[in-house]
Amino acid sequence: MLDFDLAEIYGYTVSAFNQQVKRNKERFPEDFLFTLSSDEMLELSKSQNVISIQTAGTKGGRSKPVSAFTESGVYMLMSILRGELAVQQSQALIRLFKSMKDYLVNTSQIESFRSYAVSSDTVIHDRLNHVEQSIKLLEHEVDEKVSRNELEMIMERFEIKKNTEGLVLHQGQWFSADTAFDNIFRQAKHTILIVDPYIGIKTLNALIHCRKDIQITIFTKNTKELPKETYEDFSREYRLHIQIYKMGKNSAHDRFIFIDHGYSKLQKSYIIGSSIKDSGNSITTITEAEYIHVIADLFLQDMDNTADIFP
Repeated sequence: MLDFDLAEIYGYTVSAFNQQVKRNKERFPEDFLFTLSSDEMLELSKSQNVISIQTAGTKGGRSKPVSAFTESGVYMLMSILRGELAVQQSQALIRLFKSMKDYLVNTSQIESFRSYAVSSDTVIHDRLNHVEQSIKLLEHEVDEKVSRNELEMIMERFEIKKNTEGLVLHQGQWFSADTAFDNIFRQAKHTILIVDPYIGIKTLNALIHCRKDIQITIFTKNTKELPKETYEDFSREYRLHIQIYKMGKNSAHDRFIFIDHGYSKLQKSYIIGSSIKDSGNSITTITEAEYIHVIADLFLQDMDNTADIFP
């Protein structure tokens, strides 16, 4: 499926859609996502009736290369796009893929399609119309609703079957890194404190679904992978108040997350095996540990003597 088709399905502009993918580029290897060549774009422009697509540097149409997603890429896309519309559209795509596969397998049409591919355009058109009608009938056999948890389970099974890349061990279970941190940060009602020597845009992406009225503080040593412009664009887009401080005398080798520190009935503390920006690249654990809340006090006490990296 092509980027502009998927952008329309998910309610994004092509530019905004591709920006979301770019922010998660490590999740899309070549067998999940590839860029059309100049010749392929030229052929595509000849066959498109709705939009004009031309190769880079030509006059008119779209100048940027078109991205193409394999089926695996579309499944991975479902795990990064958020919101009610994204869930609904992901459910629809899963049903569509399932229906297509069931139809092809149950009716043994794969070889038949190969023969139709070399037959006349009229025959192909008629046959595709027949397939479309069959898919519509099969869709009625699929449950009308798929919950968010079920969708995440589908994604989890898909990812575990491929390999353990992108997963972390939390609460004794495997989660995608995105899901694990999303669950942790969504708990916050007042504050989030992160102590992580190395941060990047993935660190900020993990905070996207936090409440907009909470205070987020990050202590770090290195922001080379997070330019100031990227930080400012992110803060504006998601309306989050994030303060980033340089680690002072209270430096740390380990990584910590403190949720609602100081609110006795709400506060939670976690030790992370690797930096958030690298979570899932290798086996990583997230461990809840109440006794480490005193570490948060050390960093907060040092805040007045520490420079704000992005004032």
